Amino acid sequence: MKTFLAIIVLPLFLSACLESPGTNTGNPGKEPVSMPGGDTNGNNPALTYTKVLVGLICAKVKVCYPSSNSATCYTNGMEQSGYTSELGATAATYDTMEDLATAVENNTVVINTTNYESCTQALNALNCSDTLVQNAYSAATPSDYSATNILFRASTACQQIY
Repeated sequence: MKTFLAIIVLPLFLSACLESPGTNTGNPGKEPVSMPGGDTNGNNPALTYTKVLVGLICAKVKVCYPSSNSATCYTNGMEQSGYTSELGATAATYDTMEDLATAVENNTVVINTTNYESCTQALNALNCSDTLVQNAYSAATPSDYSATNILFRASTACQQIY
């Protein structure tokens, strides 16, 4: 019975492993994520870069303020007027993160990927006790995410992405 079970289970297990969306280098797979304006692998750099930056900020706020609303934070970050000013973008020209994503997509603005990587590392390294995080959001005004973009001050690289 054990041999029979091994003959049935082992091939199923192996086929599941082989069908995993891993990187073929031993890294675990990630499910494809559908991004508006991009394919299921997120191959729209303009939207991907801006979404990741806003997503990192909202994730930090959520970790530090568990009662915050990630969806509201994210929508605010993508659509809020003046949010791009902390990224070194001309707010008069690229007022929202959506505007900035469109400019990148149209090759009007170029992303400095080295600074982008440094910025994301700095955002990830922020602690809840950091002054920037403390000043970015207040649980006393739970629907106000207007100051979350100050987290881009975590590194001067953030102001030099665009």
